[in-house]
Amino acid sequence: MTNNGEKITQIIFGVVNEMNLDLPSEEQIEGSKEAVLFGSSGGLSSLGFVKLVVAIEDKIEKEFKVNIDLTDNETMSKEKSPFETLGTLSDHISSLMIENHGT
Repeated sequence: MTNNGEKITQIIFGVVNEMNLDLPSEEQIEGSKEAVLFGSSGGLSSLGFVKLVVAIEDKIEKEFKVNIDLTDNETMSKEKSPFETLGTLSDHISSLMIENHGT
């Protein structure tokens, strides 16, 4: 994983840790790449999912000085969702950064 990939993962885990402070223990997200985010085995509500995405986009913009859109039509129409786990989300953001910003 590149240094940027490691930074992206750290940003995601930081956002998750911040969100967990406001969630009851049964709804908290595990801080691992295998943690399921959304769906039948994920702990996030729809509103929680939106908050997570917005917070990650904001932190990525502050850290890397680039805008990313994690909910664009292309991403949302993918057969395999990049939002399955924290790891797939991190990989997706890394790919977006390389494709769109060369970083």
